[in-house]
Amino acid sequence: NGVPLTFKRLNIEKNDFPDKCPVARGTPTFVIYNGPEVPGKKWEEFKPQDLAARIMKEYPFLSERFADEVEELQGLLTRRFQLFTQMVMWTVEIEKLQKLIAGAGATAPPKQAQKSPEDEEESSFNAMVSEMMLKDMRRADLLLDN
Repeated sequence: NGVPLTFKRLNIEKNDFPDKCPVARGTPTFVIYNGPEVPGKKWEEFKPQDLAARIMKEYPFLSERFADEVEELQGLLTRRFQLFTQMVMWTVEIEKLQKLIAGAGATAPPKQAQKSPEDEEESSFNAMVSEMMLKDMRRADLLLDN
């Protein structure tokens, strides 16, 4: 669409950061470069749905059509987060069912070794999010492809 704007996904594990890139190991970090001679400027953290507004503020000369396209992509990203969370929740539920089926007739562990159901569920959820995020970070496809 003729917009002089490029997004690059960096791989933290490979340390493929460009020279003078502010290093950040959090979830998504945006750095603006205004040419090869100007050091990158890290944007403060913001919500994904604010991306289009941030870009339009930084580059007010961009067309409304571009802003609309970015907003559409933001909607897809939000939907992807929703689907990702649903997948985590359903996977945790499937694991609970598998444990119930596999444990039918088995004796329960001693009382002191048991976690509360809430702690068990939170632990399972967090473990599944971590596992699925590790898999997701290895993806190389684009938002429209997945």
